[in-house]
Amino acid sequence: MLSYATLRKRFLKLLRLSCPRRNDTLVVVTLNNSQSYLLLKLVLDVERFFGAKVVNLHIGSRRMPEMEELSRSCSSRIQVARQPSTVTELKRIVYEAYRSMPEALYVLPLAAEEIYCYVLGEVVLGNVAGLVLERNARVAYPLATTSLTEIEKLAPVSGQEAVLLNPLCRRLIGELKERVEPHALSWLYIRAFVQQCTTRV
Repeated sequence: MLSYATLRKRFLKLLRLSCPRRNDTLVVVTLNNSQSYLLLKLVLDVERFFGAKVVNLHIGSRRMPEMEELSRSCSSRIQVARQPSTVTELKRIVYEAYRSMPEALYVLPLAAEEIYCYVLGEVVLGNVAGLVLERNARVAYPLATTSLTEIEKLAPVSGQEAVLLNPLCRRLIGELKERVEPHALSWLYIRAFVQQCTTRV
């Protein structure tokens, strides 16, 4: 079983790829699900390495109790009362927030399977509207090589309601996982589309 300490190292490595700066603003995007809760917990755990200001951009209905309590440790909190049903919709909402905070680093709560489905079920089929976020903003996917199963074991939460994996996407994973491994495709997506830096913090 993946330990929290091991995940934290993996998380920090992926976060550093997007080059967080000293005294940066990290906009942590959350939904009401386990991966968002774990994302916010990990960012708050490592933000001292960057002296960063943490802003919680919560999308969807009111924060579930665990998220509400954790988000109180953030410098500020923003709520967008819209419920995305796809990764593209989520990224378009984040892009709207980017316009008011263009210098921030946007940290998204997508696990390996979600990026896998986004690439094969949306981008490859021609829906590239969500890529406007990567084209303009600094973006990080520090849970991209972590599976939903690993996340749910480390961060069980109550009242999950945000699901970006629709039935068609789940079937796609079942059909293709023997040929295209979710973690590998997620890593390829980061290398291909996410702006990266050459210097370490």
